Amino acid sequence: AHSIPNLEKALPKNPKKGRKQRDRLTHSQFVKKTGLSRRVISSTINSLVEKELVKVTDYNFNVLNTPHSRKGKSYLYYEVIHK
Repeated sequence: AHSIPNLEKALPKNPKKGRKQRDRLTHSQFVKKTGLSRRVISSTINSLVEKELVKVTDYNFNVLNTPHSRKGKSYLYYEVIHK
């Protein structure tokens, strides 16, 4: 749970404040921005997706809800879900 605030630093900001709603991020960018390991980043992203706090899509806006569906994809786009 302590990794979630670190990961939030790398995710797109609230679009209501004029920021992008959806952003393409690589694991390397998450590592650089958060200082977390690749394994922690993967498990935290999966947790946020399961809790419906973050949506992960591909270039064509296809939702990628499982780690298996995201594996090997060159372009992953992340969107914070504001409820």
